[in-house]
Amino acid sequence: RHSPRDSPRDRDWDGCRCRKCHGFLFEPVSLPCGHTFCKKCLETDRAAAARCVLCREEGGGRLPRVNVILSNLLAKWFPRQVRASQLRHEGNVLYREKKLHAALQKYDEALSLGNEPGPGLGGGGSSGPERNWVRRAAVA
Repeated sequence: RHSPRDSPRDRDWDGCRCRKCHGFLFEPVSLPCGHTFCKKCLETDRAAAARCVLCREEGGGRLPRVNVILSNLLAKWFPRQVRASQLRHEGNVLYREKKLHAALQKYDEALSLGNEPGPGLGGGGSSGPERNWVRRAAVA
């Protein structure tokens, strides 16, 4: 579950990760079994609304609504991580639409949030070379 390299800070917010994309929860949706995922992650995989991808319990077939209480708490306690996750999801949509320059701008902004101490885009600070690669690709 946790690697020896995980910092205590990463473990502190591990419960706030989407178990599908492994990023920080954005627009969290809780299934009847209690497992929680990003809304966009479940929307892209309609089978997940029918059956939980973790425990395989029936999900009722319909995508539940965003857990507003959890969403508001996460936004209050982890605003940077929530914003980075939002940007990543927006970048994914743009990427699927073949709008690569716009997608890379979203990813770069998300990485800049992740460059501060603590978790960001996908679970940790971004290294300099990775961030520079995104910037070079966006300019090209």
